[in-house]
Amino acid sequence: MVRESLRIRTRQEDSSPISDLHGQTTEDAIDLDSSDEEVEEIEVEEEVEEREEEEVEQEKEEAEDVAELEQLEIAASQLLELSLSLSLSLSLDLDLEEEESVSQKETSEQPETVKKSEGLSLDSEPSLDEEIESEKEEFPVETPLSKSEPEKSSPMKHSEEYDLEEMIRGEIAASLDDEITVIADDTLDSADDIAIVLVEPFSDDKKFLRRKRRKSEPDQKDPKVRDDEHKTKKKAKPSAGRKNLGSSHSDSEGDTELFVDALDSDWAGGQLTEQTSAFNLPNFPDVIEIESESEESVAPKSGHSTESAGIRLLYNSSYDLSDLGDKTEVNLDTVTINELVGQKDLVETYQFNFSVDLEYFLSFLHPEFSIKRRKITFITGGPLLSGHPLENQLRKKFLISDVVASLPNRFGSHHSKMMVNFFEDDEVEIVIMTSNLTQLDFVGLTQTLWRSGRLKKGKTSTTLGKRFRIDLIRYLSKYKLNVTDALLKKLEHFDYSSVDVELVASSPGVYNLEDPKPKGEAYGYLKFRQCLKRNNLLLEPEKLSHNILAQVTSIAYPYATKKGKTSSIFTHLLCPLMFKDWDQLLEPGAEASQQHQRENRYKPHIVFPTAKEIASSNFGFLSGTAVHFKYTTLAIHEQQYEQNIKKYLCKWSQGTQTGRERVTPHVKYYACDNGDDWKSLKWVLVGSHNLSKQAWGYPLAKSKGTQFEVDSYELSVFKAGKEKPLIPVYGSDALPAKTTGEAIRFPFVVPPKPYLVRDQAWSADVDFGSLNDRWGNTHHGIF
Repeated sequence: MVRESLRIRTRQEDSSPISDLHGQTTEDAIDLDSSDEEVEEIEVEEEVEEREEEEVEQEKEEAEDVAELEQLEIAASQLLELSLSLSLSLSLDLDLEEEESVSQKETSEQPETVKKSEGLSLDSEPSLDEEIESEKEEFPVETPLSKSEPEKSSPMKHSEEYDLEEMIRGEIAASLDDEITVIADDTLDSADDIAIVLVEPFSDDKKFLRRKRRKSEPDQKDPKVRDDEHKTKKKAKPSAGRKNLGSSHSDSEGDTELFVDALDSDWAGGQLTEQTSAFNLPNFPDVIEIESESEESVAPKSGHSTESAGIRLLYNSSYDLSDLGDKTEVNLDTVTINELVGQKDLVETYQFNFSVDLEYFLSFLHPEFSIKRRKITFITGGPLLSGHPLENQLRKKFLISDVVASLPNRFGSHHSKMMVNFFEDDEVEIVIMTSNLTQLDFVGLTQTLWRSGRLKKGKTSTTLGKRFRIDLIRYLSKYKLNVTDALLKKLEHFDYSSVDVELVASSPGVYNLEDPKPKGEAYGYLKFRQCLKRNNLLLEPEKLSHNILAQVTSIAYPYATKKGKTSSIFTHLLCPLMFKDWDQLLEPGAEASQQHQRENRYKPHIVFPTAKEIASSNFGFLSGTAVHFKYTTLAIHEQQYEQNIKKYLCKWSQGTQTGRERVTPHVKYYACDNGDDWKSLKWVLVGSHNLSKQAWGYPLAKSKGTQFEVDSYELSVFKAGKEKPLIPVYGSDALPAKTTGEAIRFPFVVPPKPYLVRDQAWSADVDFGSLNDRWGNTHHGIF
């Protein structure tokens, strides 16, 4: 009997050292300004010693928690992967038999391998080493102060698979078709029984949560024809009998202890119990339908001329679950996953990401990719193939490999999300995005990406192109891996003249805290500062009043505290560094940041979804697993919320302009207007950076203001509005009539709408009582 259960990954992205705040009173918190004249030297030394003793004790406790969590991860993973492997292995074997005969005819084609290049360069363009060497005297390169060798294995496992439907009850059909439907059978009495699902064949015009790609060319039907067909298709209906459909999608700072606590009390005999679920979701659809055109067709266009390159929205099919909108209308000028990796001429791809559902993502590749043994490489923060239940089948079907990025500590993560896709005719496209490679990310969340467009080999002639090229190569060199070294050698010889953005990267390390030179190497918040400075975009308070915006899906705890007063990444670090006169850090607390706002004439805005917005989204509370903000669990969280966050919170959705109002965000946007009340923007930054010290970096108190540390890998793109003002556009990539400037696609409206008094920011830790999501479910917090 074949068994399969729907599943979804829980992830601890950007994990932060929460425990260094546990047990502290407000009087014991970190004093960032250790040089304060009012504090005597002996008191500072005693405080540092006391702090170090606390950190040692807390690290021991954390290590015990992590060890416990890893044991639970192994047990849960083995249980779930066993049932999954039995069903999907048969599916893969059927494919292999069908394709073996085809591949035998092409034995002359050898598998493409990645080899470390030895000094390859074009005569028309100097090598990277030569370029950097020529710049050293005039522009010294920023280098990490600590250069430890990368570990060969991940210091911790970053993901665990939990059952999407809390192990749905049922029986398994003995046979599988090319594609399957998963239907729940609520017949078992015990909540602790290991549940299984019924697998049945279904028609070709629909695809469901766990799908297998067809062996046909992508559907190229006219959007109008597809739309007409869509109207006749049956919608997924909620099941009144469904219980505890729990899931978690972590993109957060410091959620490790959350899952440890939840599992400690609810794990019994190797089985997941009802209490393990963070959500009470009795009324979610039995099957989430994903129709074939939602993944394989080209997204409809608005009719105006638009290039493929630039900041774009990812296609989203979640409106199929409701009558709240038409998926064609809300997807004008969007990009499908098929457009990125499903093309027939894709010959090799590198996937940098945090979380990957291997079987699901590989289903998007064109059949030629597998048949011709073309290479795919994953670069993540933890092993993907090792120990995977389908490892042998996947290696036989695909020329696949994975490497693990070295992380300095368990609080950092490999959060970068980038595709490097090589095509026939010596072309490459670079894609920097906000999406993980999972189904919840593709279907249930709002995602943004930037595309370079296809680049050809040649010499880069533009300033922005040269900057992007060298910054990308420098970033890849930080991995210190053979795979990334070989990749950067290949990328060195392409023409980046068409690229009109700058790369803002974060890479783990300790760096000097000083303004970087125009061509110097920089990471984290100093790289952001460098982009503003060398594009002449630093603010001058005496000229205009500005609005500064951060739209994120995770808000971490403060990077420093002092006697109950907190320093937050946005209000105390990112906003101040945007000004020309930035020479010292603000003191912790609301008073310092608000005084800085008054003196420099700007207003911060933080766009973050409310609990009601999560509840009314197409996926309801299930999508809330992708949005993280703790403001009730610890005193330090409450203090930051009251001092530096609450006042600036703005809603995600307004009206129906963007087509993403009911799709929970996973995008990250930062922007500043031109002092014209949001009519145009000076710059926009889009990518993976959330509001966390691991992502942007943070000053090291012991260095007395001379060093800062970055813990995570991150990638974003910075778009400057120098020659033309940047104009936010909604619903399509087209500029409004009689508007001049450059369009920037936004999934939310600016100016953002502030929270009302009754609005609550979404947090998985909060009990929202009788609030129902659109499926009739309630959420009562993690604990």
